[in-house]
Amino acid sequence: MKKGKINKVTRGYRLKPKTHRFISMIQRMLNSDQDGAIAAACVAFFAELQKDKEPEVINPEPHNIKFKKVKTGI
Repeated sequence: MKKGKINKVTRGYRLKPKTHRFISMIQRMLNSDQDGAIAAACVAFFAELQKDKEPEVINPEPHNIKFKKVKTGI
């Protein structure tokens, strides 16, 4: 078994130039590769969503469902 090499799957997503700049800034801050930067950003974003999440209502009435606006900062 070889050590040190991680197999990565290239997805080829096309992102806006602004998004690529954000990824580059995060990479420099974390001293990481693109995958690490994107994963860290996703984890931070998910944690922020969980922090602001309202408790779930069991069997909500359709007319009582409220949606919350989320700021992404992008």
